[in-house]
Amino acid sequence: MTRETYTLVEAAQRLGVSQAHIYGLAKNDELPFPVIRIGHRYLVPAEAFDRLIRTGEKEPAHQ
Repeated sequence: MTRETYTLVEAAQRLGVSQAHIYGLAKNDELPFPVIRIGHRYLVPAEAFDRLIRTGEKEPAHQ
């Protein structure tokens, strides 16, 4: 089964940045991939994140 989303904590670990840093970027809409906010929770679509990791291809942060 293919994963559909990552948490911001998982994205931070894969990018090698701190949780505080990635949450700050998400709150300011400054990440190079879309982030979905559900209440206090942030989710990252796996397809867009994995594409960024593989190719460096960025997507708009708004979704």
